[in-house]
Amino acid sequence: EVDCVEHKDLCWEESIRGYPTLVLYVNGERYRDGEYSGDRTVHSFLQFLIIAEEKTKENASEKIKQHAELALQKHFNMTAGHESWLNSMNR
Repeated sequence: EVDCVEHKDLCWEESIRGYPTLVLYVNGERYRDGEYSGDRTVHSFLQFLIIAEEKTKENASEKIKQHAELALQKHFNMTAGHESWLNSMNR
């Protein structure tokens, strides 16, 4: 909870112009669809959080996969002939 009267700069940086504004942060960063604009009901807000959690997990899994592939490529200094090995691991 942030009081925008006391923290004007923060609210300006985060584009908070109306009240109440509900913004979701994941790991200290604003979630890409982080501003909640749905109904102000528990059910609607929970649905928003469930979808955000699913998207966050998908993004995290993809990032882990990308980092692992890069690490393998750097470690083995892969050439064009070795890329088929990496592709077989993705199946």
